[in-house]
Parts: sequence; C-alpha cells; structure tokens
Amino acid sequence: MNRLLEELRAQRQLIQQHLEWLEQQIARLKHEAPDVTKSAAGRPAQPKMPHLQPPPTETARAIARGETNGQQEQPSARPPGAVPADQTNDPFTGFASPAAPSGDPIRQAKIGCLVLFVLASGLFLFLLFGVPYLLE
Repeated sequence: MNRLLEELRAQRQLIQQHLEWLEQQIARLKHEAPDVTKSAAGRPAQPKMPHLQPPPTETARAIARGETNGQQEQPSARPPGAVPADQTNDPFTGFASPAAPSGDPIRQAKIGCLVLFVLASGLFLFLLFGVPYLLE
C-alpha cells in the first residue's frame, strides 16, 4: 500500500512537471504565432506571411499599373495540368498537385483489411500445409 502511494505521488509530480512545460510552450508560441484569422467557413485562414512572398518583378508591376505596352501575353509551352509559376508559392512549382483520392475512406479501409486477411490466411495455410509437403 505504501509503495503504491509513493508511485502515485511520483506520477502526479511528473504530470505536474509536464503541465508546466506545456504552459511554457503555449506561452512561447502565443508570442511567436503568425496572424491567423477565421475564414467564412469557420476554419482558420492561411497565416499571413509577407516575408515568404516573392518580390514582384518589373513586368508584374507594369501589369498591375495597367501598362501592357500593346504587347499580348505569349502562351507559354508548359505540360498539361501545370500551374504557372507566378500563381503559386510552392517550391515544387510547375505542376498541379495530384488529385485527392476518391471514395469513402472507411470503405477503402474495409477492403484493405479484407485483402490483408485473405493474404494472411493464404500464407498461414501455405506454411501449415505447403511447406511440409515441399520438404518431403
């Protein structure tokens, strides 16, 4: 009984230390947190990080001012599905992200479990009956 009481007190002390550490981390991150606002859907919007935005080029500034000098935009030769480099800040520029997996994830998990079960059962039966037959 006395040993159990000592173990419980030691666990409580460790939990209190962990809670103190968590409070310190939360306080530190509150002071470093980027400006995050709520979007119309109620989810946090993307943080505003102007230091990650590339500086605008002279051509982009001219287009923003409405100065095109009568030049028409030349279509660039890029692969189908590619995203123009000026429309993304992604380091993997030039290609669109792959399509999201379609279908119900729960159904996919059930099918995966069924396939795994069939394979495991087949392996078990092979090891039980096939290997001794091959070793004869």
